[in-house]
Amino acid sequence: MRAVGEALRECPCTEKDWESVGAMESAQGEGESDAWESEKIWLHKMSRIAFYDSQPLSETNAWPFASRTKKDATKSTVALFKASVSAFIAAKNTQRLAEVDWKLQENKLINSWKELLMTHTPRPGGLADVSCEFNVHVTALEQELAKRQNEGDKSDEFGRRIKHIKIMIQVLQSIKASFQYCATALYDTVFAPLRAFSSASITSENFESGVEFVSWASRSVMIASELCQTKDSYHVRMTRYTKHEFLNWSRKLLDFFYHHLSSVRGSHIVETLGSGSDCAELMQLIKCLPTMRLTLPCKGTSRRATYLSDTRFSDKFQRKLTRFALTVIGAAKSQLSQHTQTHKLGKFLFPEWIEHLVDTIEHNKSYTVKELAREILLSLDIANLLATRVEVLSVKSLIKLSDDELSVDDELSVDYDDDVKELKELLSWLRSILSVHPSKLRNVADLAKDLISVFGFCRLRRETHGDKVQKSGHDHSLESDICSIFACLAVSRDHDLDDEEKLKSCPCEMVKLRSEDARKMIQQLVMHEDHLDDVEAVILNMLTLDRTSMSASDTTIPSALAALTMLVRKNCVLRERFFKSGDTTNTLLEILECKNANVARITSACILSFEEHHRLVTSLYKPNVITDKKGEQVTEISGWDVDTIRQSLRAISALVKDSTVSSIGFDSAILEVICTDRRMLVLTNKIKATIEKKINKSMDYPNSRLCFPEALLEEWVFDLLCMRSDLLTQMATAVTNGGGDPWKNFKPKHEEFASFISREFEVANTDATIPPEAHAEWFQEVVTLVTTVQEKLKKDEEISDVCSILMDGDTDGPSSRVGIVVPILTLLHKCRILQEHNLISELEVEGISDIEKEACYVIGLLASKQGIQDRIASSFLIEGKNGIEQLIPLLQRYQPSAKNAANASVARRASDAITNLAHENSRIKTMVRNANGIPPLVNLLESQEKKVQKAAASALRTLAFKNGENKNQIVECGALPKLIFMARSEDVMIHKEAIGVIGNLVHSSPHIKRRALDEGALQPVIELLKSQCSETQREAALLLGQFAARLEPAAPGDPDYRTKIVQRGAVEPLIKMLGGQFVYREPGLREMAAFALGRLAQHGDNQVGICHSDGLRPLLTLLESEIEDIAEGLRHHSASGKSDHEIDLDAKRFAENLQHNAAFALYGLAAHQDNVPKMLKENAFMRLKFSHLIAEQSKQCVNKTLKRLEDGVSRRDVLTYLGFVISTGKPVERQRVTLALAWLIRKENQDYLKDMRAVFIDKGGLDVLSGALLDTPAEPIDFSGHTSGLAGGKRIVNVIMEALREIKDKLVSQVVVESHMMPPPSTPTAEEHMPANFNDPELSDVTFIARDDEGEKREFNAHRIAFTHASDAFLSTLEAGKADVDVYPATYKVDLEDVCWNVLEAMMDFIYTGTVGPMSSLRDQAFLQHRCEDVLSATTRFDLPGLKYLTEKLFIDNVKMDTFTFARTCALYRAAVEHDAVAIQDHVLGYVLDNYDKPWIDDDVTMNCLTSYKARVKDIVECFGKGLVKYLDKLLRRERVAVVADAQDE
Repeated sequence: MRAVGEALRECPCTEKDWESVGAMESAQGEGESDAWESEKIWLHKMSRIAFYDSQPLSETNAWPFASRTKKDATKSTVALFKASVSAFIAAKNTQRLAEVDWKLQENKLINSWKELLMTHTPRPGGLADVSCEFNVHVTALEQELAKRQNEGDKSDEFGRRIKHIKIMIQVLQSIKASFQYCATALYDTVFAPLRAFSSASITSENFESGVEFVSWASRSVMIASELCQTKDSYHVRMTRYTKHEFLNWSRKLLDFFYHHLSSVRGSHIVETLGSGSDCAELMQLIKCLPTMRLTLPCKGTSRRATYLSDTRFSDKFQRKLTRFALTVIGAAKSQLSQHTQTHKLGKFLFPEWIEHLVDTIEHNKSYTVKELAREILLSLDIANLLATRVEVLSVKSLIKLSDDELSVDDELSVDYDDDVKELKELLSWLRSILSVHPSKLRNVADLAKDLISVFGFCRLRRETHGDKVQKSGHDHSLESDICSIFACLAVSRDHDLDDEEKLKSCPCEMVKLRSEDARKMIQQLVMHEDHLDDVEAVILNMLTLDRTSMSASDTTIPSALAALTMLVRKNCVLRERFFKSGDTTNTLLEILECKNANVARITSACILSFEEHHRLVTSLYKPNVITDKKGEQVTEISGWDVDTIRQSLRAISALVKDSTVSSIGFDSAILEVICTDRRMLVLTNKIKATIEKKINKSMDYPNSRLCFPEALLEEWVFDLLCMRSDLLTQMATAVTNGGGDPWKNFKPKHEEFASFISREFEVANTDATIPPEAHAEWFQEVVTLVTTVQEKLKKDEEISDVCSILMDGDTDGPSSRVGIVVPILTLLHKCRILQEHNLISELEVEGISDIEKEACYVIGLLASKQGIQDRIASSFLIEGKNGIEQLIPLLQRYQPSAKNAANASVARRASDAITNLAHENSRIKTMVRNANGIPPLVNLLESQEKKVQKAAASALRTLAFKNGENKNQIVECGALPKLIFMARSEDVMIHKEAIGVIGNLVHSSPHIKRRALDEGALQPVIELLKSQCSETQREAALLLGQFAARLEPAAPGDPDYRTKIVQRGAVEPLIKMLGGQFVYREPGLREMAAFALGRLAQHGDNQVGICHSDGLRPLLTLLESEIEDIAEGLRHHSASGKSDHEIDLDAKRFAENLQHNAAFALYGLAAHQDNVPKMLKENAFMRLKFSHLIAEQSKQCVNKTLKRLEDGVSRRDVLTYLGFVISTGKPVERQRVTLALAWLIRKENQDYLKDMRAVFIDKGGLDVLSGALLDTPAEPIDFSGHTSGLAGGKRIVNVIMEALREIKDKLVSQVVVESHMMPPPSTPTAEEHMPANFNDPELSDVTFIARDDEGEKREFNAHRIAFTHASDAFLSTLEAGKADVDVYPATYKVDLEDVCWNVLEAMMDFIYTGTVGPMSSLRDQAFLQHRCEDVLSATTRFDLPGLKYLTEKLFIDNVKMDTFTFARTCALYRAAVEHDAVAIQDHVLGYVLDNYDKPWIDDDVTMNCLTSYKARVKDIVECFGKGLVKYLDKLLRRERVAVVADAQDE
């Protein structure tokens, strides 16, 4: 406020105006109301002076920014400031009248401040901050004004221009003042409260309600977000006017605020504050939810301008605030319900807050936020209200559409009718509400009955006015929304599973997805004769739409597929109806072949629901091949419909391929429900098969299978799945061992099914002599099947994993027993027979290669799933050959020299399949080698097809990984020359795979590495360091690192490849890879570059080259890699779809490897003495010493590097050069080297004291440290490893203090520094009889008067003869005494009331005896601790050096410094300096230097924060800084050296 007043001093004002300003300034310390009144007066003045409406302001030539600034921007600034003034005055006045209105005015006021501060001026070069140029323009205008005034021209024209210039100066100064005022006001009202926030702040004293708290928090963070927009530079103004670097400061503040918010639960806010009773404030909060978008800055934005915002942190903050808001809103449901009834409604006869909550669902990605908003709407019965209104509108529109008297124009505008618009909007709301976790819906019957009429309206509209409606731009939104709604309703789970606790304890996720009641109800409703035709027509019409132009966000076809999936689910009648009503099967396959990710998942669910996958698999069995008896020639073939087989294989590949979630959002829930059905079918089929086997039904009666009650069986199996596996096992064991009734735990609920099973076993026991224990054994097998399913789903296997379902046997019908692999391998076997055997011309089949290619592709997809590899490779034998042996012939058939595209595609797909099968599976790698699969793969490297080359190289790379025998065979087959040729290819994919294979071959295989180098692999690998592909660069760097290792066993004449690698130009690109443009994007690239440099740096000839090629600086930067920075880069640039937890784990692994590789490289560089000075000048020592490393091995490596630096500094030539740098170098280098030498000069060196004096005295090292400590350092160091605690930040002051402590520790072990050990100055002793007369009144001729601690006067009887040898200062005091003539003999009285009695007594004791007695106060530790300054003062006053010496000795020997507070220590030190008590000075300085970073005795818990710690260190430097430097200077210059080793031995 005062700054604003000062800014206006140059403005012409009346005396009354300045009185207002003075009142405003003085009101800072007055009451609240007076401050408000003064501020109001000041703002009135501002509005009058700053933006006075004058004609010159509208003149183009009168405005200083006229050439670059739009006048509209200036006018908007004026308007905004006036609005701010008006809002402020209104708010302050209103506050006195009503507190509630003040809250709303407060928001308006703060928004006015924010908008004014964010006013910008468009420039041709982009947006810039006009506030930065105020001073420049004001100065220019003032110079122009002075020039015109000096010219003395009094003409009207010039007079007006001078007046205009004055007005412009006032305007500029006022705008600047307004910016400053708004920035300061925002800082005080918005950001300052955030700094003081904690979970304990959430009280009714601070916030009236939960709504007020959430509104305050949201508003504050959103304002911070808007001001942090780097593209508009608003943060520049905040930085300028608040004196904080706003981006970094605000991010730290928001981190702090978020941390405290994370410890708060929404329920706690409601419990503590309640929801609140202000309905207007509640409505305002709901209105803000959909538009809450945060763009918060990254950490250290000023240092890393690449990242303008931290998207992850912004999203987290937004989700937390939105969750808090929704929790509070949910607690205010009664107010929302009341508001709906009593307030004016918005559009569509519904209150606006419903629309805002629906928009919150649609615009938020957080599932928790969506569900909270949905629960609020459902709990208020909004869905039923909307459905009722939809029914009214649909019936009304249906009647209107059926009217025969509609005009042509009405027909064309049917989509734009108000009722239809409202119908679309309400259906969109319902879809948003119901599509969030549809399995939790309730009362779906009422909703479905209200909404079913929409199908009739959609059908009639299409049939009656189809062409005209299509021309008018029909968007199928009605059809899409109603289909989505019905699909969600059909997903709702059964009512008997409402017990949430039961669901949480259920061990199987399949049980939670059961939705039979809703399915049956929806299907029954749709099958009604009044609705079936409408539903069928709408869905089939949507499926026949043009699919070629379908966008990724189009929901039309996915919605139709979702509805169709749930309608035909487990319903044969509807399934047949849709089959007969259109070519549904082919339609589904065509949609699947579109390869549109938006429909892949829901199409797979629809195919499974129709059980079309059975037909697809069955078609693979139809081809048949018959050979002659010798098996040499094909004699007959049948069923080879190549197009059908190929289409089936493509559809199967689409089913098993991972697909993304579509635009409808709930397709995953539908697929899970369908897959639950399929898994249940597989499980029940296996259970039926076990009982048939037990009772010999399938063997004795092959034509009549057991007729199971399917519904009863499924119900029983679901109950089994609900039980824990350990309980099931105990139950089965008890039944098997005890022979009891296995059904006793399932009665009476499953009485009917138990009777059926028991009856079948009884009949079998009678007819087929089945043993009695067969029933119990069958029960044991059933339990095993159920527990197997439970365990599979526990091992992170998704329920919706179609691949697993097909592998378990849901393939070719109700009685299927084998997985999908058997028919595919069988088909491959038949194709191989056709391809390899002699055929007669009439039996030739075209397209066999296409079938083989598609079959291999499906196998590759299946093999990519965990746990399926071994089943494909060896579990299924076709004519004695396993899966691997079926694939190898496909590789052997292809000849690289032959130009056969079909065979090339087959070989590529077969290679891919082998790659996926052998991935991280050593058993399959061995199987491939044993099946002679490596030679054909090596042969494929010579293919002319690049895709074949890549696929073969990828397979060899996988086979060579951690498999020595495979490596040897690959090399023996001649792969190395081919791979080296491929590495020279310009094709990125080719040389990337080639370099990967070579890398796997040479890893841990010295003989292969030797052979690869002999074959000439080195130069191509070095050239690949310059590749445009970062993955290739990474692989090349890794391979170079392996090449740089020593050849083992070493052979005579082996070249040193480390030198060759450097000579051929590898260092420069490797160093470039360490830094580069994308430092945070590609940590793997930097990891391998550091690895290679680390290996190269272990050779002496390379160490200097790497260091002097600017490799040192990026390696030091790499040593400081932080997990947060790497994780941030991975999140911004990773397209892998990994979760935050997975990214954090990757970031931690990268950080560990980066740090270790950098530490290893620096360890190598430090071995050469020529690198030591450069490393110290680059601050390598300090960065190594204070590095914060993750892995223990990295820490050990750094310690070894520091030891090597010590060894280097111990060399005389190195130390001499470093001294030269200290005396003549650049300021930064002088500071760095001096700090390093404080640690690096070894005590073990014989001449280390001489070296210390040379460095710190002769060369001025101590002066460098003194200047950095007491003045401005040459470089602001910051090695902060912690954010709090006295052991925290390692900033420049702390580092220098540690360096001084290190110097001191090296000196005091050899130099005797205790001055009290020196002989005391001579003090004349008194006569021998004088001690006997101490304080004896007899013969006393002088009396000293002093006061004790209680203030009482006390007298000391002394004898003048005792003071004959006292100092002149004491004698003059004695002579100043007054003679007492009233007594005889006459005595002198000396008034020393300003001297403490104990001090006087000790002083007299010393004068009388030359020492102090055992009962003297000086020998009391407590006295010295509290009154040492008094004694020192007396020794100075009375010139008693001997007593001073004795006091110092007793203090040092008896008093413990750790009992002193910080303030007391400072006072003692100042007294010691004042009274020249050198020994106490040194003693205190030594203690301070040793303990400056530890808590003092009076410190409380608040000292644990870093801010308090920084203030403490600053106080230490101010008090003791100069003394510490002098203290060390004295130690360094001391000539007397005492060797204390002998003393220690004694």
